[in-house]
Amino acid sequence: MLRLYFLLLICWGPLTQLIGQINVMTVIPDCSASGGLTLAPDGSIILSDFGTSLNQKDTTAIYCYQPKTGQITTYGSGFIGASGGTFGLDGSFYQANPRGNRISRRSPDGQWEMAWASDSLNIPIGMTTGDSGEVYVCNCAANNIVRIDPDRKVSLFASDTLFNCPNGLTRDGYGNLYACNFNDGRVLRINWEGKVEPWATLPSLPAGSITLGNGHLTWHDGQLFVVTIGTGELYVVTGKDQIHHLAGQANAMRNTDGVARESGFSKPNGLIATRTGDTLYLNCSGPSWQENPMALHPAPLRMISGVCSAEYVQCHDAVTKEAIKAIRANTIAFSQAYMRGDYEFMANAYLPDGKILPGGASIITGRKAIHQRWVEPAGTKTIFHKVHHEEIKILGDEAYDYGYYEGKTRREDGSVVAWKGKYVIVWKKADQDWKMYLDIWNRVNE
Repeated sequence: MLRLYFLLLICWGPLTQLIGQINVMTVIPDCSASGGLTLAPDGSIILSDFGTSLNQKDTTAIYCYQPKTGQITTYGSGFIGASGGTFGLDGSFYQANPRGNRISRRSPDGQWEMAWASDSLNIPIGMTTGDSGEVYVCNCAANNIVRIDPDRKVSLFASDTLFNCPNGLTRDGYGNLYACNFNDGRVLRINWEGKVEPWATLPSLPAGSITLGNGHLTWHDGQLFVVTIGTGELYVVTGKDQIHHLAGQANAMRNTDGVARESGFSKPNGLIATRTGDTLYLNCSGPSWQENPMALHPAPLRMISGVCSAEYVQCHDAVTKEAIKAIRANTIAFSQAYMRGDYEFMANAYLPDGKILPGGASIITGRKAIHQRWVEPAGTKTIFHKVHHEEIKILGDEAYDYGYYEGKTRREDGSVVAWKGKYVIVWKKADQDWKMYLDIWNRVNE
């Protein structure tokens, strides 16, 4: 019996490793695209080509890859370099042209406007889209992030000395942006106010007078996936300074398939996660930094599968995703009710025994008392209210949610005062809907 136990123990170790194995595979030896990757609404992947080399002057193209069939078709051409891209809310596609200092737009019917925006752009690279259809763009040479509204109005969103050629750009499910630098290993978080803070520092490759840091990054289900274009590695960042190595041998300088941590990446750049998060795609360059620093082609497209099996990676199931979506929708509906003065709606957003804990006040319990608390004085009206989630965590039929809120109130004399604060909410699911059980908040005077 003891011998059987040891036999099972010896066999079980390799078996569990196989179950949780993450693998890297080359799906296209040369996809002719060395720029960013973008996941399309239909699940296809847009492959953008920066060029055959870092100093290429000819125009480039972008391609559409169908993972299910392996088919590649041309999506557009005539770009002055093509790097990051993003899809708009209406299905439009926006493409950064780093060498042309412009953004191109492809309408939902397939028509291209090659110079859709160019104001205040200085080597634009990474891109992402906001909730109102605005587009955010990393300016590598200007060390900032600009916002482009649907009417093409360009405004500065974030500028900080922490930026060092911001390259990749992504957005989490709550509106925060994340950028990673090309010229060092820093990953930065940019909140809804445009405030920049260090989030993680990944390995970089010293190369004479310069440093080769990060390629692109992508957010999925609460974590960031980031590639280091210098050292050729793939990392998962699960929180501030919470860094986990996922794939690629450091400084391998070659593209090799196999088990994730035994694989190799040469100049990995574009990166995207599929909808499930279990598969990532990234593009690399054939010649290494040692062989030919400027060369970007051939550009193999690589696939990393089994990502959800990593113990530090979370992949939300459909129930969790629907719960988060419902809580976000209910939060928006609450803000809208506040602005129109619908206090009955606001009170019914809480459970019958719900409780609110305003800053500097006693606990208020029950819908009737909550209703009375939210009613504003005569002549006073909240004209703006918005919640900025930091995290929504689902725990079965309960959840917690915390973050910041901001608003504006018009007083009886016509003056308008702005305010903001922080909050924590405990939610409970009741009758197939999510209601607030505990709502705690207080003002922030920053």
